[in-house]
Amino acid sequence: MKLIVVIIFSISVFAVKGQDKVSVKYYDSLWKPASAEKAVYYTEYEKAGNYFKGTSYYKNTSHLLGRGFFIDTIDYKRIGTMINYYESGELKDSSIYDNTGTALKEYSFYKSGKIYKQSILDEHTYGLKVYMFTENGKHIADSSYTQVPAQFNGGLQEWSKYLGEHLNSDIPAKKNAPAGKYTVVVLFIVDLNGYVINVEAENDPGYGTKQEAIRVIRKAPRWHPAIKNGKPVIYRHRQSITFVVSEK
Repeated sequence: MKLIVVIIFSISVFAVKGQDKVSVKYYDSLWKPASAEKAVYYTEYEKAGNYFKGTSYYKNTSHLLGRGFFIDTIDYKRIGTMINYYESGELKDSSIYDNTGTALKEYSFYKSGKIYKQSILDEHTYGLKVYMFTENGKHIADSSYTQVPAQFNGGLQEWSKYLGEHLNSDIPAKKNAPAGKYTVVVLFIVDLNGYVINVEAENDPGYGTKQEAIRVIRKAPRWHPAIKNGKPVIYRHRQSITFVVSEK
């Protein structure tokens, strides 16, 4: 008899702790997965303790783009310090993330090395306060704003609960999937009114998992929309859902 368990994002990291191989993944200009032929960037991932070390390059020149650590290689949630460079070698930006992948501080730079943008997490609103500067270091008037991400009602815990309660977890078993893990990465938009739209899967592990992941996210209740400078804005979200099939 097959026992089906569904692991959603908040605990899916445990599925990759045993990996220790170097893997290479290719991306287009928007950092969506792409074929090697169409890629603009590529990243080499290597197991480093409980996390993954990622080193990214510009594909056409193989010049260093950036390096940092990731919680996993599915959601690409970052942890610790992440540094990126212009293709010509100058420092482009530097960011610090907590152990959930939330950005605490972000700094962007002109090629001259002068700071261009500074973003700092507001612990009260859980949004990023953003400040912009000219190349000579002067703060740009009226350029500051606070950016708050879209949130499911009740936060991450309630979002995880919704997915767990509404996902049809026996889909791969009904389609005779062999024992293993089947992870679907879904992209979607939370619009200005909090509705979930433009749901699409980044990959398809097969056995109906892609279709089921898309279905349950499309039927999600309204979110609280993202806020920028006091006004709702469109928010893009990336969510992984892992189906685990084990033999009993």
